[in-house]
Amino acid sequence: MLSHIHVGVSDFDRALAFYGPLMDVLGYPLKFADREAAMAGWKPQAADRPLFLIGRPYDGEPASCGNGQMIALLAPSRAAVEQCYQAALAQGGQSEGAPGLRPHYHPHYYGAYFRDPDGNKLCVCCHAPAGTSKETADRQADFMIAPLTDTPAIRAGLRDLLMDVVDAGGLVHFMAPLSPADADVFWDGALKSASRGERLMFGAFDGTLLTGTVTILLNSPPNAPHRAEVAKLMTLSSHRRRGIARALLRHAEREGLKHGKTLLVLDTAAEGGSSALYESEGFIFMGGMPDHAYRPHGGFCATRFYYKHVRVGQ
Repeated sequence: MLSHIHVGVSDFDRALAFYGPLMDVLGYPLKFADREAAMAGWKPQAADRPLFLIGRPYDGEPASCGNGQMIALLAPSRAAVEQCYQAALAQGGQSEGAPGLRPHYHPHYYGAYFRDPDGNKLCVCCHAPAGTSKETADRQADFMIAPLTDTPAIRAGLRDLLMDVVDAGGLVHFMAPLSPADADVFWDGALKSASRGERLMFGAFDGTLLTGTVTILLNSPPNAPHRAEVAKLMTLSSHRRRGIARALLRHAEREGLKHGKTLLVLDTAAEGGSSALYESEGFIFMGGMPDHAYRPHGGFCATRFYYKHVRVGQ
C-alpha cells in the first residue's frame, strides 16, 4: 500500500541519533544517510520498500507536526516494543503512553507511544500473542543499545565497567588494579572527545545498568576519510555470552556508515581475545605482532590486527 513515509525534522543530526537506535531494535537497516541533503532512510530487511524517511521540509519552512497524525511501526516482539520505547526516551523523546496491552484494539495489541524531539507522534506495536513462535522469532536480546551521554550515572557505569574488564584480564591499555580515579580520567577524556565529534560512543543497557560499550574513533588522515577504528568493545563480566558484544559491533558498523566510514580496523589479544567474534562478523586478519602489550596482571601478549569493508544494507 505504501511506497514511503517522510517525517519532517528541524535538526537532522539530532533526528538521526533519535531514529537510529529505534530502527536497530526493529531490524530495519539504514539504506542511506545524506548529511548534505539532510535526509536519511531505512528499509525492511528483505525489500527496498516501504521506506521510512526523515529530513528537513522540502519548502525550507520549519518542521511541524499535525494534530491527529501518527506513524505506527511494527515490532517483532513485545520486548522490541519496550526497547524502542526506552531508546526513544533516552534520546530526548517524550512519552505518550508506556508499553502495555491495549485490549480495546484487540486482545494481543501491545504498544507504546512517544514523540520525537520535533513533536512527531509515533507508536511501536506488536500484534502477536505473547510467547508464540511469531512473537519470539525475532526477539531481541534483553538489552538496549543507545549513545552514551555525559551524565553522572553514565560516568559511574563507565568507570565500573572499565575496572571490571581490567580486573578480568581484558587488554584495554590498562594495568591491574585500575583505580577509580584513573578510570574516571580516561572516560572524562573520551566523553569530551565525543562532544567534539571525534568519536562515537555507544552503550548496552540492562535496565539502567551499563553492561557494555563500543567506540568508533572518527579522526583519520586527510587521505583516509573512509577509515575508522573500532575501540573499547567491552562487556561486563557478569553479562558475557549474551550477544552483547556482537550487537554492539554491528551497531558500530551501522553508525560508522552514517559518517562515511566504510573501512573499519581493530585489534585484539592473540590469546583470550575476541578473534572468533571478529572473524565470524567478517573481519579479515591481516597480521600479528608478538609482545605487543602487557597483560593487566603481567606478562607479554601478542596482538592480532583486523580490517573490514562495510557497505550500506550489509
